[in-house]
Amino acid sequence: MKYLYLPLILCFFTLEIYSQDGSSCDEAFQALTGVNTFTGSQNTDQWFAFTANQTGKVIVSSCTYTNSDTYLRVYDTNGICGFDYPIVVNDDFCGAQSKLTFSGVKDKVYFIVWQNRSDSQDTNWDFIWSIEETSWNEGEDCSLPFAALEGSSNYSDHSQATDQWFSYTVAEDGLVTISSCELTTENTSVRIFSDCSTQMWGDDGCGNQSYVQFSAQKDQEYLIKWESLNTTGSYNWSLTFDATSTNLKKSITDQIKINKLSSEIQIELLNDDLMEVVLYNMAGAIVRQVSSHSKAIINSSDLQKGLYIVQVKSDEGIVTRKIIVD
Repeated sequence: MKYLYLPLILCFFTLEIYSQDGSSCDEAFQALTGVNTFTGSQNTDQWFAFTANQTGKVIVSSCTYTNSDTYLRVYDTNGICGFDYPIVVNDDFCGAQSKLTFSGVKDKVYFIVWQNRSDSQDTNWDFIWSIEETSWNEGEDCSLPFAALEGSSNYSDHSQATDQWFSYTVAEDGLVTISSCELTTENTSVRIFSDCSTQMWGDDGCGNQSYVQFSAQKDQEYLIKWESLNTTGSYNWSLTFDATSTNLKKSITDQIKINKLSSEIQIELLNDDLMEVVLYNMAGAIVRQVSSHSKAIINSSDLQKGLYIVQVKSDEGIVTRKIIVD
C-alpha cells in the first residue's frame, strides 16, 4: 500500500518546482554556467538565482544571443531577498545588448535580473543568455592590480566589461591627484580604496570624466579602481603627487550629501548657499532641474529604472554623482 503514495508525492513536488515564474526575487529561476534560455514577459524583470561554482570572474552576457534591447543587474545577497542596490549594472554594452563581470565566491548565491527594453509589443520574450566562470586577468580584480605611475601614461581598458584596478604607494606624506579630465571623452568613474573593501574617496567628476584628490600617508598602499559602469572604451589617466602639500582645501565634496531614497533623491548643502541641481539620464538629457538653498528634493518615483547623473553646482564648485534608480 505504501507504494501508492510515491507517485503522488513526486507529482506535488514537480508542481512546486515549476510554479516559479521568474517575476520576482522570491520566484527566481535557477541559472547555470553556460547558455540559459527562458520565455518572459515584455518590459518586466526576469529574476534568476545563480550559485557560483568557483571563486573568480563571472561574465554575464546577452551579446550575440538576442536582438532584444536588454538591461542587466546583479545583486550580492547570498540568496536572501529584500535589498536595495545591485553590485553592478549594465545597459548597451554591445549595441542594445548587455554584458558585465563581477567577482564570484564559490557556493555563494547571486541574483541576476534581466529586463527587455525593446519597443516591440509582443507579449512573450524568448531570450538566450550566458554565464561564464573563469579566472581574473591582471588589473581586473583588486587582488591583481597594475602598478600606477606618476604622469599621464596610466591606461584603463574596459573592452571586456571589466573594472581596472591599480596600486600606488607613496614614499612620504603628500597630496595625490588622480584625473581623466581632458584626457578622454569616455564616461569614466574612479574610486579609491585602502583595501579591497574599504572605499576612502570617490569621484568628484569634471563633466563625464573623473577627478579625485586626497591626502596620502607615507608607506600606505592605495587601490585605484576605474569602473566599467558607463564605458566599454579605453583611455589614459593621470596621477600626480605633491610632497609639499598635505592639506586639502575644503571642497564642495565635503559640504554636500546626496542620498537616494525609495522614491526621491535628497541633496543637502552644509551651508545656506544657493545650489542648482540637475539630473541627467545617460543620454545626456536633463530629466529634472531645481534650485534651492541648503536642501533639494528630486522626485524619482516616475523615472525609468537605470543610471542617472546628479550634478550639484554652487559658488564653491561642482559635484557630479552617479545614481541608480531601481
